[in-house]
Amino acid sequence: MKISLAQINPTVGDIQTNYELILKHAKIAEKSNAEILITPELSICGYPPEDLLLNTDFIDECNNTLLKIAKKFPSLIIIVGHPRHYRGSLYNSASVLYKGKIKKTYDKQSLPNYGVFDEKRYFEPGRKPLTFSHKGIKFGLLICEDLWAKEPIEKLVNIDYIICINASPYEINKYKSRIDELKKRVSLKNSNLIYLNLVGGQDDLLFDGGSFVYNDKCGLLDYIEQFKSKNKIIDTKNIINIDSRIYLQKILKSQIGILLDGLILA
Repeated sequence: MKISLAQINPTVGDIQTNYELILKHAKIAEKSNAEILITPELSICGYPPEDLLLNTDFIDECNNTLLKIAKKFPSLIIIVGHPRHYRGSLYNSASVLYKGKIKKTYDKQSLPNYGVFDEKRYFEPGRKPLTFSHKGIKFGLLICEDLWAKEPIEKLVNIDYIICINASPYEINKYKSRIDELKKRVSLKNSNLIYLNLVGGQDDLLFDGGSFVYNDKCGLLDYIEQFKSKNKIIDTKNIINIDSRIYLQKILKSQIGILLDGLILA
């Protein structure tokens, strides 16, 4: 099965532009015969949307745009990050779009509230895991901080692929630290991890992308370059194990070049 990873640069507050960006990548996915398209955290509205989240018309437009995307590509499973109102609360969510509908929705369980993050001001935490299956492969869905907390990942049992969509800001050596933290803190329980991060700049935040596919046994299986807006197709039948040590050494040696890419992007 082919899966399309859209490492994209959404614009905060510009739902129409983000809609067109997701459609662009849905067309790439269809042309590549992918069956699933994954987009980053809050890709429909950009990250961080901050006080735009207090506007109910803004939330309604996000929801209406989700439905438009689902109807445009009914044969493609599309995972889109978005805010949503549900039973009087606001959630940082991700929906699985398929056959012209919102099939399932996951609410982020672990809300960061440190450093540059202020999510508890706006969102309520979710409580339940989300899984779905397609052609015999079972997927679980997480959003960013969920990966680093204990409970959300423990709720995912007998999963083939954990999909984690992110809005994770850049720091020097951030790519290596993500891999190191995975090795130390996260038990994937024989699952493969698809870690998809957004790319771009918003105010004083810089998002580096650096998306990757990983498992405990083999380590790094595939990756997308930092600070590149890019669509990458992976095939679950043919994921080749790269030598993560060589790749991480390459990153460490090219930090100046990576920083320049980040400055140009910002």
